Amino acid sequence: MSGFALCLRRRNSICAASLLFLAGALFAGGSIDLSAQSIAPDYLTGLSWRSIGPYRSGYTAAVAGIPGDPTTYYVAMPAGGIWKTSSGGTVWNPVFDQTHVASVGAISVAPSDHNVVYAGTGDASGWSFTPGKGVYKSIDAGNTWTNVGLEDTRYIDAMIVDPRNADVVLVGSFGAALTGGPASTARGVYRTTDGGTTWAKVLYIDAYTGVKAMTFDASDPSIVYASFQRGVNGVSRTELDSLASIGSGLFKSTDGGASWKSLQGTGLPAGQSGFEIAVASGTHGQRVYVEARGAGRDAGGIYRS
Repeated sequence: MSGFALCLRRRNSICAASLLFLAGALFAGGSIDLSAQSIAPDYLTGLSWRSIGPYRSGYTAAVAGIPGDPTTYYVAMPAGGIWKTSSGGTVWNPVFDQTHVASVGAISVAPSDHNVVYAGTGDASGWSFTPGKGVYKSIDAGNTWTNVGLEDTRYIDAMIVDPRNADVVLVGSFGAALTGGPASTARGVYRTTDGGTTWAKVLYIDAYTGVKAMTFDASDPSIVYASFQRGVNGVSRTELDSLASIGSGLFKSTDGGASWKSLQGTGLPAGQSGFEIAVASGTHGQRVYVEARGAGRDAGGIYRS
């Protein structure tokens, strides 16, 4: 449980990284039905939170674990590359320095082949806004890395590897968050079915709107959710307030990300500025939680389906 201390600090009070780590921890252990577990409260009274590092690496953007192995984790840093532990957090080693890319916003281990790891570089959700250079792939558990494209995306905050096939990957690009001028079309959801050799843009809103978060249903990986958010610079206040034109900004796919539909009109606030998404395990995808921040002062909050 001490692994939750990897959520060090985010700039908002809800701490989006904690949601990402919770999803990663559940995913690392497979599909878990929490309702079937019973823990006596006395067992928890002696526990306290502590940081397990890695130190001097910056704050945390994302974390990925190994299903069935509670000792191995990868941590992505917006300003500190990627660090790996094989000792449950006792020792951490930097494994991304060879790429000369400091900012990493997303990381995923292929459940079907634990030697395959994907990293999305650039992080637009924290303080640094340091751009990346697309997607990197390792086929030797993080020892070496190869760039596999999408260099123009600049900021990648979301990534999903199909648990059934290590070559099928979804990448959520936020795009150029701090352009200060021209719009960027290198945004949206990209999909590869050949391990990154080729990519197809499967979901796109406009040149100012990028992907905030993605998640999938662990009981049915074909069901995927993606949320969108406006860029933070080069866009007028009027344009930021016009998000209602794209509905709720939350989209759903039932074919592994090949096609999508908007969830506009389902009770979510219009004109949102980003969702964090979580699908409850053990519910066969029927229960979904989102944390929404709307265009209006009172439009945000936690929503449940």
